Amino acid sequence: QRYSQGTVSMSQVYRSEDYGATWSTVGYFQDKGVVVTGFNPSPHSKDHLIFVDQTHKKVHVSRDEGKTFSEVNVGFVASFLDFSPEDDRIVCTVDFATNMAHCSSDYGSTWAT
Repeated sequence: QRYSQGTVSMSQVYRSEDYGATWSTVGYFQDKGVVVTGFNPSPHSKDHLIFVDQTHKKVHVSRDEGKTFSEVNVGFVASFLDFSPEDDRIVCTVDFATNMAHCSSDYGSTWAT
């Protein structure tokens, strides 16, 4: 959804459980007014997904293929996310504003510099 000035006010995310034959809206994102600016599936597990909301300085983490999410207020503007090639629990990003690296070792639930 866009305002007349061209800014995004919220995102709609769709999910399929049958390889794209049918789709349903993930209501979680609409209910919370999330603005999805990045989507990162884990290279290790189809269960682990992280959505980035740079507008609100949050990430939204799913560990069940997008059926449920937990909201994490990271307090910085996450750029791209990069999963560790060795361990699915480890995710890193860079803050757009400060260029500082931030990493999580618990699937994105907590972050440290």
